[in-house]
Amino acid sequence: MRIPSLLRLTALSLIYATSFAHSSTPSSQISGLDLLKGASQHYADAKSYDIKAVEERTDSNELLRNWQKVIIEAAEAPNHRYHYEGRSAWGNALRVSDGMDIWTFHINQRVYTRTALKGWDPDAPRTVDSEEESVFRAEGLRRELAELGGLYKSAARLPDDDVEINGRMFACYVVRVRQFDMKRSPDFTFDKTIWIEKTTERIVKTSEHGYGAIILGSPVPQTWDTTTYVLTTLDHSIADSLFTFVPPANAKLVDKFRTPGYDDLSLEGQVMPKLKLVTGDGRTISWESLHGKPVLFDFWATWCAGCVKGLEKLFALQQATKNNDLVIVAIDQDEEAKNATDLLAKKGYTWPNVHDDGEITKALGGANRIPRTILVNRDGRVIYDKTAPDEAPLLKAIASLGSEYAPLAPKPEPPCGTEVSSK
Repeated sequence: MRIPSLLRLTALSLIYATSFAHSSTPSSQISGLDLLKGASQHYADAKSYDIKAVEERTDSNELLRNWQKVIIEAAEAPNHRYHYEGRSAWGNALRVSDGMDIWTFHINQRVYTRTALKGWDPDAPRTVDSEEESVFRAEGLRRELAELGGLYKSAARLPDDDVEINGRMFACYVVRVRQFDMKRSPDFTFDKTIWIEKTTERIVKTSEHGYGAIILGSPVPQTWDTTTYVLTTLDHSIADSLFTFVPPANAKLVDKFRTPGYDDLSLEGQVMPKLKLVTGDGRTISWESLHGKPVLFDFWATWCAGCVKGLEKLFALQQATKNNDLVIVAIDQDEEAKNATDLLAKKGYTWPNVHDDGEITKALGGANRIPRTILVNRDGRVIYDKTAPDEAPLLKAIASLGSEYAPLAPKPEPPCGTEVSSK
């Protein structure tokens, strides 16, 4: 499923610098946009936070009615401590860091991983499976609220209103935004109301009504209604216990989570299906022209941070193999081909890029998963197929293509306790 651009977190180019609470302008005269920017600024400035959110959403059309609820909590404190937790119909999971180690716990499956914080790269390519979907939402919750004000060029001020959450009343300013208020208007319509508590200037409720295609490119539009309640603590002391994970007695430590669906769809050992490859400039790469050559397919999208970061390593690989016959073909999953070609041109990357309009995904079994790397040998057989690939196993697979690629094999790590000379 491709994610509509409004639902993806985008970089905020400018954050409103002055809180409306300290303005000399009477509150009744403050614009809706300034109220929204001022509220977002509090989330952007916070050195620590604890945010709890409950979202209820209904999707419907003449043949569908689906209701779902998501409960998430996101907390962060200095020294790389954080707590992300989520519960949804798809799974329950927890990710905790005490500043030294990171634990990720799949609650329903009763399995967890432990990783040293020193070796953890939050921007590295990784697969987000259904069990961790709500945790992924929690990871981006503060950033979503901090960037909210920067998405719009205008916002309407509505009459003040009171909101009740857990028996407590909040006196609020109310702001309304629609698709034409956005700096970059989406392909669907929506009407969103935001309640901002007067005393703390924090967002306590949002309500959105929208209409359009949830899955981009789908001919079947639908209506959605979403209501979210938010309780926020900013720059207050947070209990250390929130950043500590004690495994339940019946939980099992594993090296890696198995990803249902993804792990079962690997093409390794199979003949690569024939693909129709047309580059962004309209040039066709004939399947016959690739016969007898090793080919590396890189599946990516401009909105996937891990994918974009991985382009740097792909460029390094291109340089290391420029005298050999390895062919690199990137296949983007963007909504528009121009997004990918523009980014590659800006960075100076010259390998051919093919836009997938859904046909390539279909040919590969229907699993639209990125970042993904597929390596095909000279016989046309897949020898490597991984989502969120690790560099060392990929280089090992490339080194197996022939003696000219052997120098790319990862160097074995020295035994523990062995000092490596820098000379």
